[in-house]
Amino acid sequence: MRAPVNRPPRWRRVVALGDSYTEGMSDTEGMPPGEFLGWADRLATILAAASPEREIRYANLGVRSRRVRDLTTEQVPAALALDPDLVVIFMGANDLVKRGARPRDLVVEYDADVGRLRDAGIDVLMIAPYLPQEAGAGFLARRFDDFADGLRDVARGRGALLVEVRRFPDLSNRDNFADDRVHYRSSGHRRLAFRCAELLGVPDAAHLAGLDDDLHEDPITPMLLWFFQDAIPWAWRRVRGRTAGLDKLAKHTGYVRVTAAGLEPGSGERPPRAGDGDTARLETNN
Repeated sequence: MRAPVNRPPRWRRVVALGDSYTEGMSDTEGMPPGEFLGWADRLATILAAASPEREIRYANLGVRSRRVRDLTTEQVPAALALDPDLVVIFMGANDLVKRGARPRDLVVEYDADVGRLRDAGIDVLMIAPYLPQEAGAGFLARRFDDFADGLRDVARGRGALLVEVRRFPDLSNRDNFADDRVHYRSSGHRRLAFRCAELLGVPDAAHLAGLDDDLHEDPITPMLLWFFQDAIPWAWRRVRGRTAGLDKLAKHTGYVRVTAAGLEPGSGERPPRAGDGDTARLETNN
């Protein structure tokens, strides 16, 4: 799959898969309490604005704490049922930080998932998980690098696109990360959305990203507040064998209408498809 150059994107139905990054944590800009926007929602708006019809249909199946196994058993089947033109995926970080993680084994499963989508004629864009610059050391960095190398092979072999953060140091800059030191703040989600749009062939995406940065500035919370608000609750969940995504459902399991102004409330729908049942409901796992 090659991105179009200086031509409007051709995709009309877009589905986002992944974990908390795809869900949008911690992009709270303009959102009600407890809700998030995120790079995938932002990308959908960019694609809608660049499309000839000035709108697309979009679903977001990302849920916090999800892993590659959930991509295989839940999210890819649900995406296939929606019959999209384009699927964007950000998955793997929760696997890589787990004790005993084997990046190459994860790549094999991920490759099969991408293969199912490509065999159905769906274009695929992947994002390789990454660490903040200050955390990029030791065994975790090696795992993330091995996984990114594997995803490059997947992209080459399957005809997919890959956003490699190693090529874009601005994406792993510490200033992009939220108070929890794990997820992106709004500025990081914005920058990632524009990088994806650039790779997908949206005209002038890089220039628009620079203009967008000039219009926003996100505050940074001191380290002590991070320790009590994020580090301790995370450790306590692990002690109890729970995850942040327990009992959490995806925010857009069916298509919603997206225009240049953003997602339209109450526009949920699905394209008709012969023999297709209701949109798959994402079950929850630990």
